[in-house]
Amino acid sequence: MKRLFFLFLFMPLMAFGQTVVKTCSDWNDGFSAAFDTIHSFSQTGQKDTMPLIRQYLDQWEQSGPDCADRYTSEFNYHYNRAFFSGITMSVRKPPYVDQAMTLSDSTGGIAGYVYQGYMLTDTLHFEQSVDWLERALIRYPERLDIWQGEIMAFLYADDLERMIAVFDRLLAYSTRHTGSWLYTKDEPLDNLDPQEADPVVQTVQDRMNTLLSNEFYAEAMQLTETALKYYPSSPVFLNDKAVIYYQQEDYEQALFWMQKASKAAPKDKLIKNNIKFLKKELKRRNKK
Repeated sequence: MKRLFFLFLFMPLMAFGQTVVKTCSDWNDGFSAAFDTIHSFSQTGQKDTMPLIRQYLDQWEQSGPDCADRYTSEFNYHYNRAFFSGITMSVRKPPYVDQAMTLSDSTGGIAGYVYQGYMLTDTLHFEQSVDWLERALIRYPERLDIWQGEIMAFLYADDLERMIAVFDRLLAYSTRHTGSWLYTKDEPLDNLDPQEADPVVQTVQDRMNTLLSNEFYAEAMQLTETALKYYPSSPVFLNDKAVIYYQQEDYEQALFWMQKASKAAPKDKLIKNNIKFLKKELKRRNKK
């Protein structure tokens, strides 16, 4: 899978005033190059160049082609104004953080966490960034990167309820989508190996792994139930539900849902091995 567009901004420097740009790809490349300049300035403490980016986007709107990447560029502009990226401290470790330093209080309890991450500092710009993606999805629902971008935006904002709501809409659309999924610059997604997951399924799995690795079990279950609403016979999502129960040491329910996954994919060796493992765990627990 290709990476999310708002995490893939920095390209070789290109002064966007030097070239007459006509295509959407030209405008998008100029925007990305301008953001590379901002990144360089932020590292050296030089002046804020955001007004130049705003000027460039306004020029694109007035004289350039209207396309999906203009919407994603507007998203990037507002998103980068909404968040502070760096060493952050909070009382609750957000779901996307894998590693964090734990702070203890006088009783030895957890008082907070310090981690490399994102802090939402401007809700107005954040909501504007989301609005650009919402407008884009009305016109370009086949652009999977836009769906993924909104999902990640809510993940970094630690707003999992809205993130799962986007998944609900994506999964609903996927049941009636018959063409190819597109990505940045309207490039078709690479043909997947027949053994690999559908790109939408993989999108769900990526965030499912994020939630499970950080023990957000309630949200992981909510995401799984949302996926099963549209794909009730999916062995992947049935397996996910079993894994959630297993990680909470509810082996009976884990086995029940793993067996359902096996019925949906009777030749899946991994699921069969999971069933054998769960049966051994249940037998061991019953002996105790």
